[in-house]
Amino acid sequence: KERLCLTWNTGTRSRWKGQLSRMAEPASQEIQKYSTLVKLQPENAENHFLLGLAFENAGQVAESNKCYDQCI
Repeated sequence: KERLCLTWNTGTRSRWKGQLSRMAEPASQEIQKYSTLVKLQPENAENHFLLGLAFENAGQVAESNKCYDQCI
């Protein structure tokens, strides 16, 4: 399994987080959408990362950390 998430620096994370925060979807819809993507493509590090950001935006830090751990 490739460890792609390690190459994403703080600037990249901030850019993605800003993009997610501008989306009109409530956090629960973001979580549902990215959870589905993780189930469909469990090897895709970006999906785990985006699910982690969605959890973080919802204030669920423990869940977001689990997702971040999956992408590294």
